[in-house]
Amino acid sequence: MMPLINRELDLRGFSEPVPVMETQRTIEHLQYGDILLVTTTDPRTLRDLDAFCNLTGNTLLQSTQEDNEYSFLIRKQHNPARQGTSRDSACGNTIAP
Repeated sequence: MMPLINRELDLRGFSEPVPVMETQRTIEHLQYGDILLVTTTDPRTLRDLDAFCNLTGNTLLQSTQEDNEYSFLIRKQHNPARQGTSRDSACGNTIAP
């Protein structure tokens, strides 16, 4: 059974880094537990959105390919350990805790 999709993001025709950047921007405005459907035509998004979910703590529920289109179901997760950032005083870079 297909989960309830709360938002759809059509990124067909865009290449990296746009799909990941737009996915991140869209997920920031979703509620925890909401599901985003992302559709792309860039095969690199198979790797990139999987890495994005691993990095951000969101859940990649499903990725599918049909012809030259790729679809991703991503659930926004609440992950307090990855929310804040801190300053690295030695070099001034913002780093994740």
